[in-house]
Amino acid sequence: MIFDDLLRDLVTSVPGGIAATIMGKDGLPVRSFGEDRPPFDIQTAGIEIGPLFFGIVRMQTGTPKEMVVTTDQVTIICCGITDDFFICLLVDRNGNPWKGRFKAQMLAPKLRSELT
Repeated sequence: MIFDDLLRDLVTSVPGGIAATIMGKDGLPVRSFGEDRPPFDIQTAGIEIGPLFFGIVRMQTGTPKEMVVTTDQVTIICCGITDDFFICLLVDRNGNPWKGRFKAQMLAPKLRSELT
């Protein structure tokens, strides 16, 4: 499936890339790719971040485009694809999250055309 290739390219092209997923507004992953490296579970990250990401709409500030959360171990990058889907990318603390952010932004239109 095209999603597998696109997610693999995203994770492997970002220094420190751990995993990525396409998540729906309902909290269900469409596709995921990456290392199973506890405690970095991409599906759990997407499930937990999703309500916050889509909850921004209730603030009547518009459709969310991206969100970046940095911890002492990982950076979580979320990028909107459509009103119902987003990309969630995990980057190791020693990686390059800003390249990940750029790559996720560039990937979103490709995924949008596949999801609509």
